Amino acid sequence: PTAERLLKNYQPALTVDSAGLGALVGKGADERAASVALEHNLSLDGHVARQVSGRMCREYDLILAMEKREL
Repeated sequence: PTAERLLKNYQPALTVDSAGLGALVGKGADERAASVALEHNLSLDGHVARQVSGRMCREYDLILAMEKREL
């Protein structure tokens, strides 16, 4: 969610979403991630975790992985 909020902040005209391979579906942002985001003036308030889906992979033009193991 941090990368999503950061990209939305710098490119508000883009459609940006966040989803994970091992997401805790329905949960809010991890407290550590929220704390780091706040240190950089980003809020993760309102984030709800979602699992990445085949539909998302087909519909989006660009998918970014945040960790090497997600490739």
